[in-house]
Amino acid sequence: MFGLISSWVFAQEKISIHVIEEKIQIENKPIFLSITTDWCGICRIQSQQFAKDEELIKLMNSKIYFFEFNAESTEEVKLKNHVFSKQPSQYHDLVIELLGDSNEISFPSWVVLNQDFEILDVYSGLLRPKDLKRMINQLAKE
Repeated sequence: MFGLISSWVFAQEKISIHVIEEKIQIENKPIFLSITTDWCGICRIQSQQFAKDEELIKLMNSKIYFFEFNAESTEEVKLKNHVFSKQPSQYHDLVIELLGDSNEISFPSWVVLNQDFEILDVYSGLLRPKDLKRMINQLAKE
């Protein structure tokens, strides 16, 4: 599976999509990808809730790589010798690769990947800080 992302959120260390493969080789942590759009009101609410939770930010910095990716981004993403781009009147190829048919995609959506970019979990809808903390801690135990 391919996957990854263009930006960070909150006070998480900023990591470029272009170095994530190198980072994973140095420190193996799960990858949490939040897939959003500019027009998604719930996405903005969720992001604001996360930004206010200092405990969550610390947990994210220590346990995961977190990225937020705009499903309508025109950014070309190269990962594992594969190029993902946005097609006219569709969501970004990366989003379709991770979430499937664009007719069934909702926002926000979450994809959890391992160091080989294999999907561990997919979740759609609002994710509250306490739920994200629980997910991160559960993955840390595995």
